[in-house]
Amino acid sequence: MGVLFLRACRVSGRENFTTPAASPDSAFAFFNHHETRITMPPLSRRITDIAGRAATVLDNGRIRVVVEDFAGMTPELSFSHEAGRINTHFVPKFRGSSCGYDETKHAKVWGGRLAHDLAGNFPCFPTFGWASKDRGYEIPGCGHTAQGEWKVVAHGADESSAWLLSEMGGAKGDATAGLTYRKYDIILAGDDTHYQVMKIRNHRSDTFMFGGAWHNTTGQPFIEQGCRISACADRWATPPVSHDPAQTERLALGREFDSLKAAPARDGSTVDLSLVPGPVGTTDFITGRIPPSAKLGWMSVVNPRQNAVYLTFFRGPAVTPKDEFTFHFNHLWLQYGGRNFPPFARYEGGADHELAVGVESAVSAWGYGLDYCDKHPLLMGNPTILPLAPGEEKTLYQGTLVAKIGSPALDSGVARVEAEADGLLLTGGAGGVVRKVADSGFSRIKALVARLDSTSA
Repeated sequence: MGVLFLRACRVSGRENFTTPAASPDSAFAFFNHHETRITMPPLSRRITDIAGRAATVLDNGRIRVVVEDFAGMTPELSFSHEAGRINTHFVPKFRGSSCGYDETKHAKVWGGRLAHDLAGNFPCFPTFGWASKDRGYEIPGCGHTAQGEWKVVAHGADESSAWLLSEMGGAKGDATAGLTYRKYDIILAGDDTHYQVMKIRNHRSDTFMFGGAWHNTTGQPFIEQGCRISACADRWATPPVSHDPAQTERLALGREFDSLKAAPARDGSTVDLSLVPGPVGTTDFITGRIPPSAKLGWMSVVNPRQNAVYLTFFRGPAVTPKDEFTFHFNHLWLQYGGRNFPPFARYEGGADHELAVGVESAVSAWGYGLDYCDKHPLLMGNPTILPLAPGEEKTLYQGTLVAKIGSPALDSGVARVEAEADGLLLTGGAGGVVRKVADSGFSRIKALVARLDSTSA
């Protein structure tokens, strides 16, 4: 999408460090694809990065998550690799790293703070994409949650988990159109998943039709030529109008198709979108319909050379309780060098330096925002907006798993993901199977959220 929608955080000091005391039970092992999973007690700490951004680090020895206060931006979701770590998240070269955002200096190039601080994953609620004004009040591009500072309510850790609880919107949704948001970032001991929970409450006197997304975007060094993209969608569509007419696109607009492996190109040929081609000089955005019968929604990127997987998962539409909401679309942002203008390039007509793949599940019609969705409430039969009644609160649960695979089973991509009692079963395109420990039903996460709510009320 456009600049709006598009350096990992260097830890400075050990201030506000929270970790439990060691105990004989704090290191334990899980059996996972012939891998002994030795863990350390999870920790939580506050940091300030080199540009002055305040953030929270969550770490369990297997994965590390950095969540910034502005926009809930997550520039780092890394996993252990040999003697170091691999960050899976997109940290664009144009991200401000020498100073904080200054509108008088930076707005002309970046267009706003969101683009200046853009990195990795962040929440886009109550809308995904373009700003909306037709309702008589403005919803900023990618929503309130992507454009403001989150207030840190609590962060901490114990032997089984580490967490960050943040909120936005004030008591009655001041400056957020009468909505309030509570966000929970959680990791568990011995687990490779960053769990994210979003609660939205409507304080308005009328029903609020909302949408949104988690803007999961993978980047270098994880993303490279040869990576494999998969998702649970059963049908795909290119947008009728480009999100950014200035970019170079390789896909035909306004077309539907059944498989990522055979997408319609502008020149009349077909393109295999499941394979990352490298920096070929194009940028495209497509959406996929999640089947209403799905019990589990998911998207994935596999790096065969690194033998690693990035997987998002969430409840499917068929099993989502009434007090929750879930995603109905798999969005794909294929950023392969098609933006020869600032800030993606250093000057107009310059080389686009960015390689990224966004696996951005959502409730939205592409990235067109609420104004478009109000007029087009269905896309390929799925809802692009959802109702939130006066006084009602709804909750979304999502997990993002990053891990070594341990075998070549997923080298051709992920064909199927199933929830098990204590994890996820990933089936590869060639039939190989990999099991990963995860709270696939979000029962442990739900219990921890309830505990955090009871102690922070």
